[in-house]
Amino acid sequence: MLDFSDRTFGMFFREELDADIDDPVYSKDGTSKLRRLKCYLRTVDDAAAARALNALWTYREMRRNKEGRAVRVADAHDQLLQLLGRIGGPNEAPDPKPRPAVARDVYQQLHDALIALSPLDPQPRGYGLKNF
Repeated sequence: MLDFSDRTFGMFFREELDADIDDPVYSKDGTSKLRRLKCYLRTVDDAAAARALNALWTYREMRRNKEGRAVRVADAHDQLLQLLGRIGGPNEAPDPKPRPAVARDVYQQLHDALIALSPLDPQPRGYGLKNF
């Protein structure tokens, strides 16, 4: 899928979409990047699917322009816009939102606990880090 490795594919989804594409819920049909992406697009709501497709398109175009490659499919962008138009309508029963890649509240708790160790003397701070 594009030029992603499994690791960079997961990173792309975490950083660009705040979604965990490596979540087992998206591996129902298999673990390849394409199968996980298809499952993701079927599982999440229309807005999240559209964001993912737009982000992937933007990445694709950035790479293509940077490398100076020509467009292989003349109407690829039009096809994407048609697809986005079809899925952009209102949902009767919205599907679940993707799980965030990072639980912000847990992250904040861990961050605060780590910062609380900084004013301690070296030995207690070391024990605190060991238990952390």
